[in-house]
Amino acid sequence: MNNKERYIEEITKKAQLISQMLEKEVESYQKGQVPIHWKEAFARNKWFTFENICYSFKHWIHLFSSVEKIKNWLSHYDIPIIRPRRILLILPGNIPLVGLHDVICTLLTGHQAYVKLSSDDEVLMKHMLDIFQEVGLARDGQIIYKEKIGRDFDGVIASGSNLSANTFRFYFRDMCTIIRGHRNSVAVLSGEETTEEMEALVEDVFVYFGLGCRNVSFFFVPENYDWKLWTEAAKKFEYLLDHTPYSNNYLYYRGYFGMMLEKNVSDKGFYLLRPHEQIHSPIAVIHYKTYRNLEEVYQFLKEKENLIQCVVSKKNVISSALPFGMTQKPSWNDYADNIDTMKFLVKIQ
Repeated sequence: MNNKERYIEEITKKAQLISQMLEKEVESYQKGQVPIHWKEAFARNKWFTFENICYSFKHWIHLFSSVEKIKNWLSHYDIPIIRPRRILLILPGNIPLVGLHDVICTLLTGHQAYVKLSSDDEVLMKHMLDIFQEVGLARDGQIIYKEKIGRDFDGVIASGSNLSANTFRFYFRDMCTIIRGHRNSVAVLSGEETTEEMEALVEDVFVYFGLGCRNVSFFFVPENYDWKLWTEAAKKFEYLLDHTPYSNNYLYYRGYFGMMLEKNVSDKGFYLLRPHEQIHSPIAVIHYKTYRNLEEVYQFLKEKENLIQCVVSKKNVISSALPFGMTQKPSWNDYADNIDTMKFLVKIQ
């Protein structure tokens, strides 16, 4: 076993420990004993419901426990690097632990992580990074929290709104960077989907209230599409109306579109279906566009590729698409904006 293989072997052992620790938290929640930091996270950010925190934790449990997938992922990179650098990580906070993958990539390549937390996800992220230090996935002093952003770094990975992304591009214009703005995901439907596929698509849309870049906010449907199967499946998430911030958005846009006399907007009781060509849609609103043939779809997706994070569809419709129900379950090598974060960090020596 060479040095790289030993290094990866140690990482997988630590990853399994992390998985076990997170699993204990989920089990505690399921028994009615909500972890204190879950309560604090929700107190600070009402979009971070216990259900959504649990959903995120379950996904990370799966990733950290997938030993062979971790080994296969890391085997493609020359790690650990010889000369660690200072990497500034400006993390988003739209959904629980959304910036964690960037931190993990930085730690595993061997760089020093200067972490600028989002106030919306400060509690859970600090908790997770404390676990990393406890099990040794992060060495002493490898994680440093930053309150203010300077320029004394060798590389920057920053995620945020389109406005903040433009600011980051200008501010860090002479540095090695990965800068991400806001994207959304698209579903291309053929009308031949099964009930199971529609039930899976519902999660792609409504998990995390639709706040993530990987959430589907836009449907492509054939002309004269029958919405019945989708409408029935979506009822699973009617309980979202019990969440005050979500219901406020639903009621606001229902009233707004009514006032603006948008007659084609369909009210589904807890969300709105709106014919519109914009991929991004407000919370509690799904945009859709009809197509006559798939060539129209391919052309549209090509033109909008810089605005799209994921495409979900049946394989016989879009061959490169994700299966329904998988947008919020990315694997280790599913990089945001299709930019290989590990490759970027390895090259920055």
